[in-house]
Amino acid sequence: MLCEICGSDSVYYQGKVWCPSCKIFLADDEKENTAGSRSIPREYIAKFVDPPWIQLFRFLLKTSVILSIIIFIIFVLGYLFFHTGSLGYREKLMDNYGFTEKAKWQFRFTTWLNVAELSNKDLPKVFVHSRYDYRIRVVFVGSANDELAIHEMGHAWWMDKTKDNEELKKQYVLDLIRLSEMKDKDYLLVSKFAKFSLWAHCSCPDKNNINYGSVDDGHLFVYIAAFTMGKYKDGSRKLPPFMWKYFKDLFTGTLKVKPCYETNTCQHIQFDPDKAFL
Repeated sequence: MLCEICGSDSVYYQGKVWCPSCKIFLADDEKENTAGSRSIPREYIAKFVDPPWIQLFRFLLKTSVILSIIIFIIFVLGYLFFHTGSLGYREKLMDNYGFTEKAKWQFRFTTWLNVAELSNKDLPKVFVHSRYDYRIRVVFVGSANDELAIHEMGHAWWMDKTKDNEELKKQYVLDLIRLSEMKDKDYLLVSKFAKFSLWAHCSCPDKNNINYGSVDDGHLFVYIAAFTMGKYKDGSRKLPPFMWKYFKDLFTGTLKVKPCYETNTCQHIQFDPDKAFL
């Protein structure tokens, strides 16, 4: 027999029908039931039934507790997902080198990172072709080398940034040429590196007659990104303000670590301006 108040299963107790949930004896209205208990007047039963607003509050409370538990579990699983293995390395990298929040979420939701030698902070010990595969949106990095990772992640960022914006590519190349021609001593180092980058990836001796289809604008971008390691507003490898617009959505310019060129530990791009032949 089900309790007519709470719907719970009742039990026989001392010859009567007893509801453990409501803690009362049950019987049909004004009749003796098969167990011999007396009927309970409706006004008495009403004392054991919560008003609708209390029932609603109790339902919402239970629902909110369940939802809170579900959200907490999702949060913990999401945190573990993004903070272990290759993705965990990416989170630390983005945090250390001042990636903007916009860039962080774009990388999280649109790309995957695969690091072959996760325990190796140097360049890969064995040959692994580091690259960005735009077809499956996976950034492959041979080792957990910060310079190499920023280089390859930079390819993904720049490709998305310019896929429908040919004018941005052209303007970047022209501004890089402008940078390479600067004689200001504050930017002499990065000016020489820009000139070297253009020599390697842009066959454009005449800036008024450039075949942009043959220009590797992707490498021109990631070379500067990895050369500055995100610290592009100040320091020994700072960029002039007219170049900031290309990097401000990717980097904040504020790092939590010292870039490798300040500790003389760079491996990916070793550039000595005194030995530059350009």
